[in-house]
Amino acid sequence: MTRFVARHKVLILICLLALVIRVAFFLALRPWDEATLKQAILVQDAVGYDYLAHRIIDTGSYPSAETFRTPGYPMLVALMYFLFGGTPAAVLLLQILLDVGVVLLTYRLAREVFDSRTIGHVAAFLYAISLLPPYFSTRLLTEIPFTAVFVLGILVFIRALKTLGVWRFALAGLILGVATLIRPAAQLFPVVMAAVTLCRVREGRTKHAVLGAVALLAVFAVTISSWQLRNHRLYGYYALSSIEGSNLCTWNVAMTEANARGTTREEALKELVGDSLDGITHPFEQGKVLNKIALEYIRTHPAEYAYCHMKGAANVFLGTAKGGVLRTFLPGWKGWEEDVPLAESTVARVTRLLRTAQSEYYLGPILATKQLIEYAFVVAACVVVFYSRERRLTVVFLVLGTLYFAGISGVIGHARYRVPAIPLYLTIAAKGMVEGFEFWKARRKKGGRGIRLPAENAPRAAS
Repeated sequence: MTRFVARHKVLILICLLALVIRVAFFLALRPWDEATLKQAILVQDAVGYDYLAHRIIDTGSYPSAETFRTPGYPMLVALMYFLFGGTPAAVLLLQILLDVGVVLLTYRLAREVFDSRTIGHVAAFLYAISLLPPYFSTRLLTEIPFTAVFVLGILVFIRALKTLGVWRFALAGLILGVATLIRPAAQLFPVVMAAVTLCRVREGRTKHAVLGAVALLAVFAVTISSWQLRNHRLYGYYALSSIEGSNLCTWNVAMTEANARGTTREEALKELVGDSLDGITHPFEQGKVLNKIALEYIRTHPAEYAYCHMKGAANVFLGTAKGGVLRTFLPGWKGWEEDVPLAESTVARVTRLLRTAQSEYYLGPILATKQLIEYAFVVAACVVVFYSRERRLTVVFLVLGTLYFAGISGVIGHARYRVPAIPLYLTIAAKGMVEGFEFWKARRKKGGRGIRLPAENAPRAAS
């Protein structure tokens, strides 16, 4: 035991730091207080999850009328309610432990990718002190459970990518399937994983790469099929959720139209939909109609939608947790909301950030600077990796994973969509920071002469 602690003392200290930060959020929020439950926890999407959990406990089954939300998270909440008397506080404590687990997974992910304990420690530390995950660990939302399962699946996949072991690809498909049942946002990601796997074909491992990609997709499809079959039996649609077409129209397209017309999203949506849904009560049929409206709008306004989509994706990375943090630790704090208007320019955003800095205790500039530094080291690490010709495929995969969540958020652009991507890009950023430090040490040792770049040029199995 003593030897284990001595060997892993840095990682243990990082996990303890992560735990302290998350418990501080929990205590500041006071989730046992009835007023807090109504004003800060059981709001927006959380109301739906709370309702579903209670219905599962009361009836012993998932409500047949629910088509928006997949069953993973409501069933987890229901289990915690059943065990601990229906209090969201128990769910939040579990999510805190899961988020500390993500710290460990981030460490393992960085070690697996770059074979370095130092890079693993840096990546874990960066995740531990990020404020977006602790904020969402104390909210009745899917972010943290989904991230924990998703990153575990990524870790298994990267190991499979190195060994091309078919059973590991199958296990990765199973884990990603479970993640998708928690949150449907991951349902297209296995296609990215399969495409990356097939890139190993060029190394002469055609049979193993093809079998791995097929195993991953097949097991993933089987895992999510139970819920698709349920929807087909009840509604005649073999689909995960009726939310897809609805979201595209009611949020992405409606926000684009609102930005173009200078109106609210609600007004734009009413104008777009009109009486198209009159007399339609079937949830999947409603989603089909809304999806058709959305696709027609995108077809006729491609430039406007593309601009808003890219700006929304950028907002995923630019948004900070400052509003949530201040409202958590300073109840009653009033300030700028997290959602950034699409019409706001970059100059206007920076001006607002500086103008409101003092009233926000300079948290906005601090968090924004931290994020920009991390992104800069992501770029630096990518340059180093591509120059050294090592681990290219793995790093490309992590970059694709990061961009995936910004892409699917589209025009909405909430910072919450960044949460599952944080361990991925921080793994790359940690590589950039360690390489930068080694570069600085080499320059200092040589009196500022010469440039140090990685000496290892032999490509590895996963490159």
